[in-house]
Amino acid sequence: MKNKIVIIDDNVVFTQAMVFLLEIYKNIDILVYNNAIDFCNDYSNNWCGVLLIDLFMPKLDGFSLLTELKKRNNKMYTIAISGHADKNARKRAHELGATEFLFKPFNTNQFLEKLHQYKII
Repeated sequence: MKNKIVIIDDNVVFTQAMVFLLEIYKNIDILVYNNAIDFCNDYSNNWCGVLLIDLFMPKLDGFSLLTELKKRNNKMYTIAISGHADKNARKRAHELGATEFLFKPFNTNQFLEKLHQYKII
């Protein structure tokens, strides 16, 4: 099974930029969800790879999504991201199961290093 990088973010410009950055890697599937509810409807525990989750989205925010993933025994690496978070949000994301936290805008090299570290790309 191919690794997946799943981007869950309501910012279309950001998701398009991430797809552009990642599409050169042919050994991964890239999935984009503009809201967490659609993601939850499709999510499978059989998936492997990385979830890139925006913490502040309408309807179901990233914190609630992390809580839901914890209930579902998620085994994917989870990188929480936000342009509006503080240290308390970072701490809360880690407590809810986020593997990493990146402040937007983040250094793409730092993000790619994490993917290499997790053996995703």
